[in-house]
Amino acid sequence: MKTDVSNVNDKVLMVYCTCNDFDASSLEKSMKQSYGNITTVILDDSTEESYKVEIDNFALKHNLKVIRRENRIGFKAGNINNYLMSEECKKDGYDYVVILDSDEILHYNYVVESLKYFYTYSNIGIVQANHVSTRNKFFYENFSHRG
Repeated sequence: MKTDVSNVNDKVLMVYCTCNDFDASSLEKSMKQSYGNITTVILDDSTEESYKVEIDNFALKHNLKVIRRENRIGFKAGNINNYLMSEECKKDGYDYVVILDSDEILHYNYVVESLKYFYTYSNIGIVQANHVSTRNKFFYENFSHRG
């Protein structure tokens, strides 16, 4: 796909979903995107204090927002909806949302390549792509990724 998105400045929200399975290395790699206008938010449903401390330290180091909710109704989907439907999220006016699982590593050009589909096809609302799971060590070691 040859669509040029080098001059777009859409606001992209990357939500990282975790529940007692935070992986700092995976998130750090995924945050190294070639696209510049991305805000990352950690949606933490963790119950174990050790994970909460690790997440808070990571967020402080990287200047990220951590969202925790009172109830855990709806599992992962409830966690995502809790933030996306919040006034806080709505006021920031994001154009696109990337949903990232705790064991996922996105290619450094993931957002740019995904945006090309939205600019090429006006009738799409969702793009899903192949990603690297940290549980797949062999694939990860051979994955072309900057950083």
